[in-house]
Amino acid sequence: MTDKSVVLVTGSLGLVGIAAVRKFTDLGFDVIGIDNDLRSKLFGAQASNAKKRPTLEATCPGYVHHDLDIRDAAAIDAAITARAAAKAARDFAEADRIRDELLAQGIQLSDGAEGTTWRRVEAAEANG
Repeated sequence: MTDKSVVLVTGSLGLVGIAAVRKFTDLGFDVIGIDNDLRSKLFGAQASNAKKRPTLEATCPGYVHHDLDIRDAAAIDAAITARAAAKAARDFAEADRIRDELLAQGIQLSDGAEGTTWRRVEAAEANG
């Protein structure tokens, strides 16, 4: 992604989400899409939107997809643990990648003496 404006689309593989991703990428924005395919969990595998992801990624330059459910604190904590391990191994590029991926999904990390904490932030706040 570039320094241009970024749009966050939740439910990016749904009907409205796909339309939003296409519109914003057509306008030249980078788009971060979040969709955890909840539809398949609710209505079964035949209702999954996951099959739409490869086409969206191939046809919408600037689109980056994330499967993280922003309501799933355990998944966020697992990502923070992976980041801490990367930092301990002095793999700062990986630690930064994890931090940036979480921020792109609306999760801001704060490192302090007590360890790493996180909070949810609005898209405008996350993208400065």
